[in-house]
Amino acid sequence: MDKEFTKKLQEWLNTPADKRDLEQGAKYLLQLTNNLVLYKNLTRNLPAHAQFIEFRLKRYLQFRLQDLTHDEVATMQKQVTQIVQNRGLDKETPTPGTQTEAEQWRGGKRADHDSLPLEIQALYIENASLLQKMRELHLQLRALSTQQTTCPDSDRYPFLKEMIELDKSYHKNWLQYDSYVVAPGTEPANEETQAPSSEGVSELNGDSVNADRTPGAPSTEPEPTPAGESAAEQSLAPTSEGALANSDSTGADNTPAAPTDQVQDEAARLEQKNIQRKINLAKGRYKKTPTDALKESILSLYKQLTAPADSLTEELKQLGIL
Repeated sequence: MDKEFTKKLQEWLNTPADKRDLEQGAKYLLQLTNNLVLYKNLTRNLPAHAQFIEFRLKRYLQFRLQDLTHDEVATMQKQVTQIVQNRGLDKETPTPGTQTEAEQWRGGKRADHDSLPLEIQALYIENASLLQKMRELHLQLRALSTQQTTCPDSDRYPFLKEMIELDKSYHKNWLQYDSYVVAPGTEPANEETQAPSSEGVSELNGDSVNADRTPGAPSTEPEPTPAGESAAEQSLAPTSEGALANSDSTGADNTPAAPTDQVQDEAARLEQKNIQRKINLAKGRYKKTPTDALKESILSLYKQLTAPADSLTEELKQLGIL
């Protein structure tokens, strides 16, 4: 069946009656009936036969749309059958909360799931809900086919359409979830990893001041000083009188390196360690399912390493990433 011709019929009938090309309508009717005598009779006085042309074309259009819907439903049914196989909708649904961590990973959960932003984590949870809805639709379609020997296309169409739309959303969510790359220095999404307040920072010593902060964003707050004593007095207290005099005369700073420099060094070390961890996670996933997005992610992370290990470089070469 010519779908383009069906579309032309619809457009002609949707045109207001006073703006229709009656000659074209008569030609459409000739194409449908192959009745040349009827065509000649109509064209002798087109305005007088306008309603007749409209009535006949509407009738033929109705038949063609029914055939078109049947073909469309048949195509959609093939799509849904493939979806059922791909998603395992005919298999038993696991009871919520009973899956082990390994089973969750096999089901698509990322090893770094807890460090992802909340909106990305939500995609994983949403897909579980979408999969459950698809299972329910599959059961409804099976029951519909069982109850009625000749199931009308109009009954199956809405279920098939919804199944295909849900599968598109399901696929889109997985694509976004799997391809998301945690930016260097991004804090985990849970509340416990939020940056501490100024009071909390003042209670940490110099070695752990950056423990709960984002790598690469060290604290610039000064070390706390005892009450009644300024920072300048504290830094000058251990120096000798000669050193004090020399400092006064030359203006040179003979005090030890500021704690902030130590924090920055520690932050840089932690950032490099974090990048290495992300590479290892992405590398493991790339071995199982190599994709261009993962390859680009690993390359981007690799370039951020100041001194990548030779073993890592060799391994990435073997995987075809470098």
